[in-house]
Amino acid sequence: MPAKHTCKKTKQPRHKLEWMLRAGQTASSPAALPSYGTLAGLNTSRRILNAVGEKTLAALTENFLDLLGSSAAIYEANGDYASEFQATGWCRLLSNASRNLCGTGDNTAALRSGKWLCHEACWHSVAKIAIAKQGPVDIACDCGISHYGVPVLANGEVVGAMTFAYGETPASPRKLQKIAERYQVDADELARESAACKSRPPFIVDLAKKQLLRTATILQQIIEGQEKEDFRQTREELGQLRTELLIRNRAEKELRRNEERFRDLIESASDIIQILQPDGRFLFVNRSWEETLGYSPEELANLSIFSLIDPDCGEYCKATFRKVLCEGRVDTIKTTFVAKNGRKIILEGSANCKFEAGTPQSIRCIFRNVTEQKKLEAQFLQSQKMEAIGRLAGGVAHDFNNLLTTIIGYSDIVLRQLPDMHPLWDKIEAINSAGKKSAALTRQLLAFSRKQVLEMKSVNLNKVIRDLSKMMQRLLGEDVELKSSLEEEISAIMADPVQLEQILMNLAVNSRDAMPNGGELLIETAGIHVDDDYVKLHKGMKPGEYALLSVTDTGEGMTREVQEQIFEPFFTTKEEGKGTGLGLATIYGIVKQHNGYIYVNSGPGRGTSFKIFFPVTERFRAYPPVRLQQDDMPPGNATILVVDDSASVRQVISDTLQPLGYKIFEAANGKQALELCSRLEEPVNLLLTDVIMPKMNGPELAQRLQQSRPETKIIFMSGYAKDVLMNQGVLKNGFILLDKPLSPASLANMLRLVLTAGHQ
Repeated sequence: MPAKHTCKKTKQPRHKLEWMLRAGQTASSPAALPSYGTLAGLNTSRRILNAVGEKTLAALTENFLDLLGSSAAIYEANGDYASEFQATGWCRLLSNASRNLCGTGDNTAALRSGKWLCHEACWHSVAKIAIAKQGPVDIACDCGISHYGVPVLANGEVVGAMTFAYGETPASPRKLQKIAERYQVDADELARESAACKSRPPFIVDLAKKQLLRTATILQQIIEGQEKEDFRQTREELGQLRTELLIRNRAEKELRRNEERFRDLIESASDIIQILQPDGRFLFVNRSWEETLGYSPEELANLSIFSLIDPDCGEYCKATFRKVLCEGRVDTIKTTFVAKNGRKIILEGSANCKFEAGTPQSIRCIFRNVTEQKKLEAQFLQSQKMEAIGRLAGGVAHDFNNLLTTIIGYSDIVLRQLPDMHPLWDKIEAINSAGKKSAALTRQLLAFSRKQVLEMKSVNLNKVIRDLSKMMQRLLGEDVELKSSLEEEISAIMADPVQLEQILMNLAVNSRDAMPNGGELLIETAGIHVDDDYVKLHKGMKPGEYALLSVTDTGEGMTREVQEQIFEPFFTTKEEGKGTGLGLATIYGIVKQHNGYIYVNSGPGRGTSFKIFFPVTERFRAYPPVRLQQDDMPPGNATILVVDDSASVRQVISDTLQPLGYKIFEAANGKQALELCSRLEEPVNLLLTDVIMPKMNGPELAQRLQQSRPETKIIFMSGYAKDVLMNQGVLKNGFILLDKPLSPASLANMLRLVLTAGHQ
């Protein structure tokens, strides 16, 4: 830390910003005369009163009321009042009460009675001592506040005294009760007036004391000038004093208005604003700070900035705090506070330090709550990552389907040609079975990447759950109790029942693994209306009607860190060999492909609950793929043009169809296919083409081919789902699509179906 800091002098008034923010001072109410009339009428000495005049004395007295907001008085040397005002309800209440104790409405008789407590306190305890001492006195009043008095001299003798009250009114109920009993006033009313009083900070009191000494000197000059009949110059000074007082009063009123505007700006700001002492304790916080962190002003008095900082960034914040004290400011701060309710609040902002004579006085911080923004950013990054992995998985699955077409196709052809007892039959059948299992894996990858084929239909969630419950119970085992709570009138949704079953089975497997010692699995359904308020709590959702599927277990639960990764592919908490990490990623892909939303709520030791929202108002168009169950391979005699960028796919198709009687022509892309057709004189009965190919895709090839050969029928094939191809504008409705990997039986049957039934 530098040994010394310097700060620029300013021309701002002595009203300091910290006082305004800390105490919330407002302008005192206009000074009011006591209800028993002006006391200057009792003045018999009149030395000060005649020399200066009642209006000027009143202006001088009110000047201190503007500064301190309490009471002030000017006395003659014999105790007569020259001027006297009370500005606060506290002073007026006690003054009137003590006046009533005198038992007389006559001011002269009241003074002589000795029961005018406020007069006795202010005169005997302050002014009289200042006159006797011929110097300033600072004495605590019996009402708990303090009085300050200075003598007024003229021509070498004391002619009177000036006093004012300041400081805190009593807050102790016992003290207030004692004062109330002495002055015979209502204790509750006295407590209210005490609470309404706002003391001024020490530098304001010091300013008032200095001003009182200067005012006494001015009175001395006025009195001496008049008595020496040299009053002209003093009158000019008096006029100047009046002008200065007027200017000051106007300036102070404008300053108070500016302070009020500034306070309103600070309190209405959405940013979190705080002012700290050099040791980290709080001097001021704004309304947004209190609302965000939840601490009351009383609780704040016992806190420091270091007690609110998230332990994970504690060292960073301490280092930043020291840097602000040493260098004066830090422009970029990123930290996390912990609110009263335990919620972590992510903040970004800056801080600067105020110095006086090289010593740090306060640290001012302005922060913005970016908690929700950071959550949205994390969700966006997660979405981008999942989308990128999804594209990769979809591409891998698409290419893998081409390879599986060769594996399944040739193994199927060989199995049909070998006798059942051939020694290679079992091995070839194992290859064929592995190929089909691999095809199932590609469907899982496509489900994760949201590109699998969906057979959409109107589905009742309750029926799917009831039909699957027996199988799920066997899967869970005897030590896990399966329960359900299904809303009978739940709306139907457009969904693929097979994919819904996969969601339920995958969640059941996860729940079983999370309950090694047994437990309970509860499946619930309900219709739910999602409004704007609900959407605010579930980012990414859209308002509307949903069918809710909830799956809750009593298992071990998950930490927040695990919850943030559970939908990522290949992430698993299971030991090696017991989990692929695709289960929940697949569920996520299926839910998203159904335009749904999935959320998880869990915690260590308190189980896990998955909530899945399926829209019931969203209308889906179903494009079910053709699924043929026949195992026979009918013959044919048509001419087929096979177009695919994979040579192995073309070869297996050719080897499948030529033995059945078909005449096959092959092309690697659309351009080659058109060139081949331009040379062929014989008709092309059917075009069998891949959808996605380099240079020219399948639909464009089909369109151009049918311009010259309108009689040619079309069958598309692809490893992507039909709805994905249609949504991307690659494929239009009304065409037949075969899903890769192709099987010889399905291919032969589809050709017979299209060629004989006239499908286009």
